[in-house]
Amino acid sequence: MARLPTVVCPRCGKKAESKEFTRTSRGGAHHANTYGSCLRKCKDCGFGFSNASTNRVDDLTIIYRDPFWNVPPFIAEGYEFTLKQAINVVNLRSKRVKFKSSKSEDHVTWTVFRCLQMQSGIRDAISKVGIEFARLAICEPKLLLWGVPIPKDDTVAKSIRYHLENVVDAIGEDPERRSEPDVILDFGASGLIFIEVKLWSQNETKKNDYAGWEKYLTSTEAFLDPNKVKRSGFYELSRNWRIAWEMANDRPMVLINLGPAGIFKDDQKIPMQLFSESLRLSPIRQFVKVTWKSFLDAIPKKPKWFSKYIQDRGLVNF
Repeated sequence: MARLPTVVCPRCGKKAESKEFTRTSRGGAHHANTYGSCLRKCKDCGFGFSNASTNRVDDLTIIYRDPFWNVPPFIAEGYEFTLKQAINVVNLRSKRVKFKSSKSEDHVTWTVFRCLQMQSGIRDAISKVGIEFARLAICEPKLLLWGVPIPKDDTVAKSIRYHLENVVDAIGEDPERRSEPDVILDFGASGLIFIEVKLWSQNETKKNDYAGWEKYLTSTEAFLDPNKVKRSGFYELSRNWRIAWEMANDRPMVLINLGPAGIFKDDQKIPMQLFSESLRLSPIRQFVKVTWKSFLDAIPKKPKWFSKYIQDRGLVNF
C-alpha cells in the first residue's frame, strides 16, 4: 500500500494526511474528480485535494464539499436546478461534477454573472468593455447560463430558451448534444450577446477536415470565408457565432470571447485573426475579445466577498 505526500490546508493550516491506496498500472493513485474520491481531505474546511503525488497545494486541484463555501448563500440559490436543466443533456453529469472543482469555469461563470445580475450591473459592465448597444439599452438584459433562464421563472427568458432550441435543431444538432452557450444576454430590440467563457482552457479547436464543420458553415450568410474558419480551428466559437447570428435575426449581435490574455496572443494570435477575418462582420455584427482583467475592472463596486472570490480563483492574474 502507498500514501500520497501530506499537504497543508491553505484555509486553516492543518495537515491533511493521505489515505492508503493501491497503485494503479501507471504507478500512481486513482484520479479524483469528487470530494469523496480525494485521498487527502481537510474535513473541517471541506477541502479535498486531487490525487497527484505532490505536497504543493498550488499544483493540486481543490475539490470542495460545498462549492459555495466562501460566497453569500443567496448566490447559490437556483444553481442545482440550472445545472440539471443545461441544454446539453449528455454533458449534465460531468458539468455537476466539475462544478465543485477550484478550476471550474462554470462556477466562476455562475458566481460572476449571478452577482452582477443581482446588483443590476450587467448592462454597465458590458457597456464598459465596448458594447455600445448595451450602453444604450433601457434595461438590464435577460440572462441565460448554459441555455437556462436565470432566474428559472422568468417567462421572457424561457421563450429565449425555446428559441435557442429551435435554432440549433434547425441547424441539425442532436437534441441530446446541443451547443451550450456559456452566457446569453438578451437586451430585447437593442441586441443579443453570446459569451464564450474561458479560464484554464484554450478555445476548443478542430482540424479543418473535421466533418462537424459543414453543419455550421453551410446554408448561412454568417461567414465570409468558410475555409478561413476551418483554418482558424475555432470550432466552438464558430458554433456560437452561427447560432447567435440566427437568433438575432435583424437585431445587433455580439459574440464575446472572455478569457485570460494568453488565449488572444502568442501562438493564438494568427488563428484568432483568421477567425475574425472569416466572419461577416458589420456595425451590428461584432466579435469582441475581452480579457478577465478588463471585464473585472469594468465592475466598479465589488462586494468584499466578490473581491476575495476572484482572488481565490486566480482571476486577478488574468
